Amino acid sequence: MAQTCSPCRQRKKCDGLFPQCSQCTKARKPLKCEYGSPCLPASYKGPGLNKGEACFPCRKKKKRCDGRRPSCATCTVAGKESECQYEEVITRDEARVLQQNNQRLQEENQGLQSENKILQLQIERLQQQLAGIQSVTDSTSVQSTASHFPPQAVIPTVAQGWSGCEVPSYWNLDGSTVPSPAEILVFPAQFSVQSGIDPFLEHDIISPTIDKPLLPDALPIDEKALATYRETFIEHHDQLGLCLRPAKVDAMRRGDLSGQVVDPVLVLVAQLAGCRLWREHRRWPVDRPVEHILFGWVSQALSITNCLVARLQVHTVLAIHFLIKLDMQEGALQLDEAAKLGVSNQYAFLSPPIAGPDSSHDDLAEHVGALCQLVYLDKAANIVLGTKPMLPDRFERGYEDLLHVLPPSIAKNQFPVLRARSIGLLQRARQLAFEYKAAKRNQGQDQRAAVFQHDCAQVHAAVRAHIEGLSPLAQALFTHGSRANRLSVKLCMIISMTASVELHAMQFNEMDQYRQQCVDTIWEIVRLTQGFRDGDYIYLDPILGSCWMTVSAVLNNQRWMSLVTCTPMHWQSAMTIMIESGEKLNRTLPFMGTSVEAMKIAAGHDSSISVS
Repeated sequence: MAQTCSPCRQRKKCDGLFPQCSQCTKARKPLKCEYGSPCLPASYKGPGLNKGEACFPCRKKKKRCDGRRPSCATCTVAGKESECQYEEVITRDEARVLQQNNQRLQEENQGLQSENKILQLQIERLQQQLAGIQSVTDSTSVQSTASHFPPQAVIPTVAQGWSGCEVPSYWNLDGSTVPSPAEILVFPAQFSVQSGIDPFLEHDIISPTIDKPLLPDALPIDEKALATYRETFIEHHDQLGLCLRPAKVDAMRRGDLSGQVVDPVLVLVAQLAGCRLWREHRRWPVDRPVEHILFGWVSQALSITNCLVARLQVHTVLAIHFLIKLDMQEGALQLDEAAKLGVSNQYAFLSPPIAGPDSSHDDLAEHVGALCQLVYLDKAANIVLGTKPMLPDRFERGYEDLLHVLPPSIAKNQFPVLRARSIGLLQRARQLAFEYKAAKRNQGQDQRAAVFQHDCAQVHAAVRAHIEGLSPLAQALFTHGSRANRLSVKLCMIISMTASVELHAMQFNEMDQYRQQCVDTIWEIVRLTQGFRDGDYIYLDPILGSCWMTVSAVLNNQRWMSLVTCTPMHWQSAMTIMIESGEKLNRTLPFMGTSVEAMKIAAGHDSSISVS
C-alpha cells in the first residue's frame, strides 16, 4: 500500500507520488506534503463535528476540521482563511470592552510619543536661548552706557549741540544705582516693586523670548503687561511714524516673534516704547529695571536684523523713546544712527519699488513712512532744539523727488507723509522769514524784493494746497476715525497754518489784505488748539510749542500794529488758550519750557491778562 501524506490523510485520498502528491499539487496554495512511516500511528483526524469546535465553513460543508488558529488546514487549502471563524466563548459586550481598552491604549501611546518629541524640541530651544542669554549678558556688561546707570547718571545729561530742558516735577526719579540686565538675571529678588504700585505682580513672571521653566523668577514682568505695552504702542504707531498693514499690526498685537509676518525687532521695540507711553498715560513711576531688560532684547534683535526699513523704524522709535525719557545723549545717538543709516543706504531708501508682487502699495507705504519719519525728526530737532540738520541737501532733493511720484493713496492718507510735508513747509517758511529779516537789516531788500516775493508765492501756494488736502481728510476722520488719527491731522494742520502765518507776517506790513488773512489763520489755529482735551496731549508732539510761540509773537506784533484786526479781548483769549495748552503739553512731553516762557513774556506786555 502506498504511503499517504498528512494533508491527504486528513481529508482526501493520496496517490503517494514523490516528492509531492497530486492532491497537494492541485491545491490552491502550496502545502507541506510530508509522508510518515507506516509503522507510526495514524495522524490526528481532528475533533468531531458534533462537539461544536469546528470552524463555520467546515461545519457547513461537513468536513474534517483540525481546529488550528487562525485558520484550519481545510480552509487554508481552499484559500478561505478570511472565512475561517470559530464560535468563541466570549460575549459581544466583552469584545466591545476589549476594543475600547485597546483603542485607549493606542491613543495614550500616540500622546506619549508626541509629548516626547515636544520635550526634545523644547530642550533644544532652551539650549539655544540659554546661549543667546549668555551672549546678551556679555554684551550688556561691556556696554556700560546701555546697561549701567551710576547714581550721577540718573539725572539725564545734555549732549553737545542739544539745548537744555527742565525735568517735569512729576518725574521723581530714584537716585539709587540701577543694575544692568545681567545683574537682574542673577539677583532677581532685589527688584520687588512695592505693592499697590505695579498691578502686574499677581501674574506669573514670563518673558516673550525666554521660556518659563528656564527663568521662573528672573524677570519682573509678565505676558499680560507685555500685551498691554504692545497695545499702547499700536495706538501710537502713527504718531511714531510707522505705516503698518493690518496683518503686521495683528502679529504685533499677538507678540509674534516668528518673523513670518513682522520683524521680531519691531515687536520688541513695541514693548519697550509701549512701556514708557503706558506709564506716561497714567503718570506711573518709571520702572527702569524692566526698561533695561526690554532694551537689551531690542539691542540683541537689532544686531541681527538685516532689513533696512525695520532698522530705520527701530532707530527712530528709540530716538523718541529716549527723548521722552529726557535722555538727550542716547536720543541724539539713536537719531544720528538713523540718519547715518539713511544716508549710507541713500539709493535703497530713495528708490523703493512702487508696487509689490501683488500690485499693492503696503510695502511702499511702510518704506516711505519710515523715511518720512526720519526727515520729520531731523527737521523737528532743528526747529525745537536748534540742532544742525543731519541729512545732506542731496538726500533732501531725492526725498522731495520721491514725494512727487507717490501714489495718491500714500501721499494724501499716510500720516507720517503728511506730517513730514507739513514740517518741511514750516521749515522753508522760517528760512524765508530769517532771510527777509537779514535782508532788511542789511538794507538790501530792494534788490531781493522780487526774489522774496517769488519764493514766498511758491511756498504759500504749496502751503495752501497742502491745507486744502488736509481739510477733507479731517472731515472724514471726524466721524469715522480714531482719536489718534484725528489728533494727527490736527497736528498737521496747525504746523501748516503756522507756515502760512510766517509767510503772511512778512507781507502784512505792506498790505492790509495779508494782515487780515494772517489774523484769520491765527484764529483758526487758536480754535484747533482750544479743542484739545487733557488726554490728547500724549498723542501730540513738542513741535506744537514752537508753532504756538511763533503764532503768539506774530499775534503780539499784530496787536500793536492794528486794533481793528486784533481787538484786546480776542488777543487776550488767544494768548490764554495757547499758554494753557503749552503748559499742559509741557506736563506730558519734554522741550516745551522755552516756548511757554516765550509766550508768557509776550503776554506780559499787557498787565490785565492773568495766565493760569
